[in-house]
Amino acid sequence: MAKEILIGGEDERADVEEGALEEGKLEGAGQSDLPAEARVEYSATGLPTKIALPLLVPEQAVLKFKNDAGEVVREEAYPELVFSRLNGADMEAIMNASKASSFAVMCQRACKMPKLNATKFNVLWKQLDGSDQLRAIQCVDHFLSSGRKTGRS
Repeated sequence: MAKEILIGGEDERADVEEGALEEGKLEGAGQSDLPAEARVEYSATGLPTKIALPLLVPEQAVLKFKNDAGEVVREEAYPELVFSRLNGADMEAIMNASKASSFAVMCQRACKMPKLNATKFNVLWKQLDGSDQLRAIQCVDHFLSSGRKTGRS
């Protein structure tokens, strides 16, 4: 028996076989709002859990650490950013952020990479190319609007 699953906007519907989400047959479903290069990991229920975004201008995503003499002693490059789903604490932090910094806070809270803490992310965010910032916002927004919808609405 086929189920109708919303893919992208209200006008885009597809009939799929029951169990297709569990079998991973809809890997590209719902990605129309994501940058083409983004790689998505899904949970068993079909919801996106992680999105890896390769940066268009990775040379700007390099953090340089200097010693007291001002010499660069270490560099950390971030050719891609990995975003995860937001929880209640993340949403509260985003809502409490100023209007000017809400997008940066949203992306910082979703970017849960082991070596990239909040302080480093804030510096990195200011260095990123504008197109990479907009693409990052699209990825995080995908988590907020990617609830699975079945049946007629």
